[in-house]
Amino acid sequence: MQTSERVWVKHYGAHRHESEEAKAQSLVREELARLGLTEAELEMRCKEVVGKVGIARQLWQETTMTLAWIARRVQMGVATRVSNLLRECLRLGLTRSTHVFRTLQTRD
Repeated sequence: MQTSERVWVKHYGAHRHESEEAKAQSLVREELARLGLTEAELEMRCKEVVGKVGIARQLWQETTMTLAWIARRVQMGVATRVSNLLRECLRLGLTRSTHVFRTLQTRD
C-alpha cells in the first residue's frame, strides 16, 4: 500500500465517524422536536424519563455511537445505566419507550 493510500484510509475512517456522529446528532434533534423538548429541558429531566430512554434506544439501534457517547448526549449519566435500561427493554420485549418507563416504575 502506498503512503497516499494509507492516509486516505485513515481519513476515510475519521470521515465515516464524523458522518455517523452527524447522523446521531440529527436523530437527537428530530426526536427532541417530536417530543416538544428543548436541550435545556432534556438536561433537567430525570435520567430514566420516557423520552431519554426512547432516544437512547433509537441511537443504539440506528447508529454506531458508543453507550458512553449516548449517555453523555442524552444526559443519562453513565454508560452502564444506559446499558441496563436498554437490556431491560429487550428483556421485557418492549419497543416503545412509554411502555418501558411505566413498566420500570411499576417494577420498583
